[in-house]
Amino acid sequence: MKNLVMAQFSSTIDVAASPSEAFAFLRDPANRAQWDPSVRTVVPLSGADVKVGDRYEVTVGFYGKAIPATYEITELRPPTDDEPARIVFTTDGKVSGRDVVEIRPTDTGSRITLELTVRLKGAARLLDRGLQVAFAGIGENAVDGVRKRLGVAST
Repeated sequence: MKNLVMAQFSSTIDVAASPSEAFAFLRDPANRAQWDPSVRTVVPLSGADVKVGDRYEVTVGFYGKAIPATYEITELRPPTDDEPARIVFTTDGKVSGRDVVEIRPTDTGSRITLELTVRLKGAARLLDRGLQVAFAGIGENAVDGVRKRLGVAST
């Protein structure tokens, strides 16, 4: 992976929403801008149903630039009694990345783990200075957005 600049972010948070409610909200790319302030627009390129293989044109604000990327849903596993819910979005273009969301039940709602990875390629590499620091801020803002939308779990 020569000539790629990569940043990663991971966080686990507890929210008041049930695993089913959290899954329904987070799996839908149309909701992304409601919890991730770096997302400017989401335009579906597939049908109205949210399913594996659906693609979306997502414009992300990064370093003051609007960066378009086509995201695809590559995994959707609703919550069950035996396994956590899992949602995976991937993108590959000038920016490649993978967003993995896992949702587990807790006594007060859900525990959500977000694992976000981004790689800059081509001319986008010019934006690589401080990428990990900037990406950590983007990740923390997304976590705050999830908490606001799905409620803070009581302790």
